[in-house]
Amino acid sequence: MRLATFAAQADPHHPRVGVEVHGRVLDIAKGMRVGSDTPSLAFRSLKDLLAHGRPALDAVRALAQAAA
Repeated sequence: MRLATFAAQADPHHPRVGVEVHGRVLDIAKGMRVGSDTPSLAFRSLKDLLAHGRPALDAVRALAQAAA
């Protein structure tokens, strides 16, 4: 699993956290909101994501697999 920090063209001053899926970067916060009734995982940075440990990484891995 490859994680990335990126900025959207529409909002270049606010970095986002993403995961690579088939050569493209999926915004984790937006991906978690799609089809979910639970609050999304919104991480301020890659460091923040890693600080949440294995449960957060498992959720991101599941998101990437579902998007593949």
